[in-house]
Amino acid sequence: MLIDALKSRGLTYAVMVDDVQGHIHRESSKTRRVRRELRRKPAGSIVGTYASSADIVSWLNELAKTSSRVTLHSYGKSVEGRDMTLVKICNSTGTTKPIVFIEAGTHAREWIGHATALWIIDQLATSADADVARLLDAADWYVVPVVNPDGYEYTQSTVGESTASTGHSGGRFRTASGVRIGRQTRAPHAAEWT
Repeated sequence: MLIDALKSRGLTYAVMVDDVQGHIHRESSKTRRVRRELRRKPAGSIVGTYASSADIVSWLNELAKTSSRVTLHSYGKSVEGRDMTLVKICNSTGTTKPIVFIEAGTHAREWIGHATALWIIDQLATSADADVARLLDAADWYVVPVVNPDGYEYTQSTVGESTASTGHSGGRFRTASGVRIGRQTRAPHAAEWT
């Protein structure tokens, strides 16, 4: 149907993926395999993966024990009771510096944001690179790697299912509990972290 419509209008096209559903299932299998492997690896192996919210919190706790640059702050629990964690990374100079704030995972299906935030945390917390030292000298870093842990877990457990089963309705995504996190629903707030 679509191809006929394109041809009738003289539009050129290319089929990039012959079987989209098959591709989704193969990616789902890879994700499950990576998660199984992650559970068998040491905590440092989380960087570069699409880890679960629980695995991320566990890794952050281990990182805070081993890096003097890292301090964790809980800012509550999600609707479904998952930990919500802010990571402060600094070089403890005792001086007041500007703040760099990074949040990832507001939109739960954008998994690369979570993975990128974890990579940034890892680099700032563990690297001996001179450029990283300059970044830490210039600012204190605050990172929230998973803003929406309930939605993130939901997308990981339902990846590859049809949109009808994932709560997609009227062009708006809802998590399992019906909460939609996004720019339109944020309430103004402020917090002080020490």
